[in-house]
Amino acid sequence: MRIFVDSSFLIAISNPLDINYQTSINLANKYVESILFFDDLVKYESVNILLKKSTALHANSLNNTFLLGTYQKIYITDSTWEIAFSKIVAKYTKSGPNVFDYIHFACMQEYGLKDVLTFDYHFTSAGFNILK
Repeated sequence: MRIFVDSSFLIAISNPLDINYQTSINLANKYVESILFFDDLVKYESVNILLKKSTALHANSLNNTFLLGTYQKIYITDSTWEIAFSKIVAKYTKSGPNVFDYIHFACMQEYGLKDVLTFDYHFTSAGFNILK
């Protein structure tokens, strides 16, 4: 199975104090044989939020996971941005997905990914399957 991993999932699994920590551990165990994908924004968002909400230790642990090559990196290209931007212009609302979400959606579209590990319901509104 090929799965996109969102920052909300990575933040939860990296921080034992996170409300979704145990759920993220259970999901990681359930999908351990899957190929996991992320884009640069997921990496930057996750580390940034962990530094703000948690500790540098949790952020460092997550960064080491990226360095170990556990995940397949999706590169954000000009065509990714064009796909995302066209949807932002057409659909953006203040209460809906943010700009970063639209870029994640475009990455998933380009790589043919339908399933996502996340705690962000906006992925469902964009037609993606949040794994449980």
